[in-house]
Amino acid sequence: MRREKAIQDKIREEIDEYNRFRQIDEMKITKLEQIFSQVQECRINMKKVTGPINDHSFSEIFVFQQLKELYPDEYKEYNLSSIGVALIVPLIKSVFADWDPLENPVYQISLIRRLRNCLMSEESEVEDETMTPFDSMLYHIWLPKVRSSLK
Repeated sequence: MRREKAIQDKIREEIDEYNRFRQIDEMKITKLEQIFSQVQECRINMKKVTGPINDHSFSEIFVFQQLKELYPDEYKEYNLSSIGVALIVPLIKSVFADWDPLENPVYQISLIRRLRNCLMSEESEVEDETMTPFDSMLYHIWLPKVRSSLK
């Protein structure tokens, strides 16, 4: 009788533990669905940007600032900044296409700073010395313009 009681208690404990894990997983799924929805909406709206590129053209990308604040663990775990950078690359290329660094060295510096603050997590800068997606974007778009102007 005691053994049956012990087995029943053990089964109840396992069921309770399973239910706790299930609730945690359900919360994670809900968070990821919310994140995915916001990223998808941003992606769709960024593809609609046409005409001359200005500060307003980048307004949708600042949803990543909200994601970073609301879901800091997921932002880092799923490297959401890389998605944000991928969304702005075409616009950044357009912005800097006709830029001459010698004529206007501070061109769009405030935009770059705002995008950097929005897309980069503070921990990623300190954690390791590898290039972030944002750094890589600047390395491949901004830096070649600077180099070519110095030749």
